[in-house]
Amino acid sequence: MGTSKGQKKQRKIRIQSLPIIILLAFISSSCLRDQSESTQVKLLNNTRVSDSLYVIHKQMLTDSIRKFISARELAYYPEGNDAKTEIYLDTILYSPDITRLAFFVVTGNTNDKLPTIGSKTKFHYDGYCFIANIRSDSIVENIQWVNVMTVSNYSDLDRASNRLRDMYFNELSRIKDVDASSKYKYNISERGFWNGPIWGN
Repeated sequence: MGTSKGQKKQRKIRIQSLPIIILLAFISSSCLRDQSESTQVKLLNNTRVSDSLYVIHKQMLTDSIRKFISARELAYYPEGNDAKTEIYLDTILYSPDITRLAFFVVTGNTNDKLPTIGSKTKFHYDGYCFIANIRSDSIVENIQWVNVMTVSNYSDLDRASNRLRDMYFNELSRIKDVDASSKYKYNISERGFWNGPIWGN
């Protein structure tokens, strides 16, 4: 069966236009991806405070954790925590208006405190997240344990610290509520976290 010159020309136009369509789709996709990445960067919280204030708050929070351990309060109710528990205040994050903060704590205990009773010379590490309000440079109050995700019985301090940060920086927003929506909506690294559900807002 023959093909007319008009049909050949029409098919040639269609074939020639295909690469253009693919190129436009690629450009559109790239623009959307760039916009998405740019938006994500803008939504990140990068609040910084002076080194001197950070040191003050770090000491205050470490002292508070020591008191919680002594009183067996918040995350430190297990008997394995005591005066010999080592405290590593890992990271302090601040809200954009510096009225709230969140911080990670990793504690170390010797393995003879475990139920299985291990070695006194080897340690295990547990990690927790806390939030608090800032009344002034010298007053941090209403410290609350974010009992959402924790790390426990890690044999390496750095691994425990990295895993704790990974959970709250990347996984918090993925936790689902009963209706399958995001329960906490934001990761701790995002600006929206500071007025999000985790604060009871």
